Amino acid sequence: MSRSQLTYLVQNLPAAEAQSFAQQLRATTRQREQVLAHLFELVRAGKSDKQEIYQLLYPDRTFSDQQIRNLRSLLLQRLLDFLARVEFDASADRALYLARRLRRLGLFDYYPQMVQKMAAPSNTQLGVEAREFSLRMEREEVEYKQAQGGRRELEADEWIQQTEATAIVRMLYQGLARWENRRLHGKEMEPPPLVLWDEIQSKLEAGQWADDPLVQLYHRLYRVAQEPENETHYSNAKGLLSQWGPRLAPEDAQHLYTVALNRCVRLRNAGWRGLLPEIFHLYREMLALELFGKPQALNPWHYKTLVICGLQLGFFDWVESFMEGHRPQLDELQALGLPEYCEGLLAFYREDWEEAERQMNETLGECKDPFLGLDARTYLLRIYYRRGNVTGMDALINSFRLFLRRHQQLSARRLENYKLFLAFFRKLVTLPALHSKRHEKLREEIAGAEMNAGKEWFLAQLDRARHA
Repeated sequence: MSRSQLTYLVQNLPAAEAQSFAQQLRATTRQREQVLAHLFELVRAGKSDKQEIYQLLYPDRTFSDQQIRNLRSLLLQRLLDFLARVEFDASADRALYLARRLRRLGLFDYYPQMVQKMAAPSNTQLGVEAREFSLRMEREEVEYKQAQGGRRELEADEWIQQTEATAIVRMLYQGLARWENRRLHGKEMEPPPLVLWDEIQSKLEAGQWADDPLVQLYHRLYRVAQEPENETHYSNAKGLLSQWGPRLAPEDAQHLYTVALNRCVRLRNAGWRGLLPEIFHLYREMLALELFGKPQALNPWHYKTLVICGLQLGFFDWVESFMEGHRPQLDELQALGLPEYCEGLLAFYREDWEEAERQMNETLGECKDPFLGLDARTYLLRIYYRRGNVTGMDALINSFRLFLRRHQQLSARRLENYKLFLAFFRKLVTLPALHSKRHEKLREEIAGAEMNAGKEWFLAQLDRARHA
């Protein structure tokens, strides 16, 4: 091994690794390791003259060319051992840089274990980035074998298929992102990324790449984004998602599960019934896969939605345990009024009206989020209705109207939703005690209305009046 190999490695080693390697050498009391640490620092500082380096290492000794050669060879061995053991980060560019560095220096003995360590995540995870990284590492291995003078068994057809499938996955990923962007912001769909887009979709529909789970996952979810009301598309996608979810890279799993979740939430908001269990199931799978990061990393919207879903499905004990396990998250969101709101929801669904009223009033006192304030007012009106608090209902209806007038910056659809809630609530409280045609007329109005806030609750109260 030549002097240039050592100099190249030492002087191009990232600062953090250089510091770690030097500390590792100095951690022992052995004289040889201390000398190697000093030699490493001298080479890294740009010293190249052998006699000068020897004099700095051994001021009281006569220069020995053989001894300095042995020290440099030993230092190179220590450094390569260190590089083979070091925990690399997930950067594909950095991994490829290190692989090429070893190949260029002809250090073939260390190359295989380096590649194995760097490519490990792509061998166990399905993902766009992981797939592209794996393909690039495959190419590196081919070039490594060629540089050794040998050949790696890789048929041209196999290489083409791998490259083609990787390009299809990336294209579907970008197409899916555009659909989600359009749904979220109401923007028009951008042109397809390739002129062969229609032909590729036809081949996907015909079953090409059917044995590639990552291609199939992105294709099925892409079809869900295109046609969210198509139950067959969603069922196929959800089956694949449940099957391959644990193998997906976190960023890909987060992306795909969010597409599925958004589809269900949007359809439910549009009036579709029976989607609540599916939304709750998706959330449970995402929690199990730790797609929200740390247990305390749930954002307020996801947290509130998960609590509401669980309570509406009757999983009171699960929700209570979930809230207790995420107590740090609640404490961090104290300023939003979310802790009191969720406690109020739990009491509401358990029909503990006194506790529910107290918590919702505290929510309004703490809340700085207009959306949470609107929801809290709807629940407080329902609590007053169940407790027969006529005075409280009248006062809150008036303050609710004023609140809506002061928040005209809210979307027209959201404002209309809460105005409908107030209109139906006033009709409900003025119905005669005995069941009459007015009950049936109100039921028809509510059932046909496009509203999210309290629709099921209104229908349940009319059912109670019918059987009273």
